[in-house]
Amino acid sequence: MKRAARKLVGVALAVPILLGGFAIPADAAVLPAPPSSANGKTPSQIDKTFASVRAKHPFLGAASGSVIWYSMGAVKTYKGGAIVWSIWFGTKIITSAGMRDAYLRLGGPDGIGLPTSAETKLKGGTIQSFTIGDLYWSPKGGAHMVASEIPWKGLGGVKGRLGYPTSDKINNGANRWFQKFEGGMIYTDWFARSPYKIVYKK
Repeated sequence: MKRAARKLVGVALAVPILLGGFAIPADAAVLPAPPSSANGKTPSQIDKTFASVRAKHPFLGAASGSVIWYSMGAVKTYKGGAIVWSIWFGTKIITSAGMRDAYLRLGGPDGIGLPTSAETKLKGGTIQSFTIGDLYWSPKGGAHMVASEIPWKGLGGVKGRLGYPTSDKINNGANRWFQKFEGGMIYTDWFARSPYKIVYKK
């Protein structure tokens, strides 16, 4: 009986360790701790990484701020964009000031994830993809993300009648939200018969 009890305790202790092994990458131990409020210093390892990437991409320009820490990584801003670092995906680049500002506004790595592509030109604007969504930029509307649940791409996306987004998705209370576009607006009310409604500009 005691032997069986000891085995159960051993299994109980082993399970969290095994699960933790699957949840945390093998190199997680090398993640530098974010700077404390007491010293305000950026870990030298990340500083060197940012400096190396910046040297290869001079279009980023001069640094415009110190490192911003998130639970998923860190961001350093520059005049012409930003560099994003995470232990999961390494170092990625945000290639314009407009995308950089929208990325930070939407929560950075903790909000829309990490960059998975460079900024790419489209007709009338640009797109840059992130792990949780895409940011679209146009001269008129600036940079905004279109959430995957919004049926905008099915209406033609930037080539459709709605065109580029001119606002982020805005919660309007009671399970309702709306998002504005160059050619109109999409909004929803989960208590209505149809969850999505589209209003086009005349």
